[in-house]
Amino acid sequence: MRTLLNSALPTKEYFLDYVEETSYCWYFHGSKNSDGYGIWKEGIQITAHRLSYLLFKGPIENKIIHHTCECKMCVNPDHLEATDSPQAHGKLHKQKRVQDGKQTPILISRPFNG
Repeated sequence: MRTLLNSALPTKEYFLDYVEETSYCWYFHGSKNSDGYGIWKEGIQITAHRLSYLLFKGPIENKIIHHTCECKMCVNPDHLEATDSPQAHGKLHKQKRVQDGKQTPILISRPFNG
C-alpha cells in the first residue's frame, strides 16, 4: 500500500485557495484530468476529491472515493464517501436514488469569478 507523507500534502487553507464553496458543492478550480476530475499537481499528483478526503476526513486506505452529489469537480468533504469496490460504488448511486425517490441532480461546474 502506498502512503502519502504528510509533508507532501498542502494545508487545508492552501487547498481551499483553489476551491469555490457554494451552499451545496465545493468546486475545484485547478487542472482537470482526461476523465474530468480535478487534479492536484503540487508536491504530489492526486485527484482533488481524494486530496480533499485526506485533508478533511483522514486516510483512504485503498478505497474508492465516491461523490454522493455526482459532480466530478466537487471536493466538499460532506459529499465524499469511501467505498470498497467499484460494485459498492454503483450500489451507493442506486441506494441514494431510491432513498431520495428521485435521481440525484448532476451539477455542472461554472467558471470561477474570483
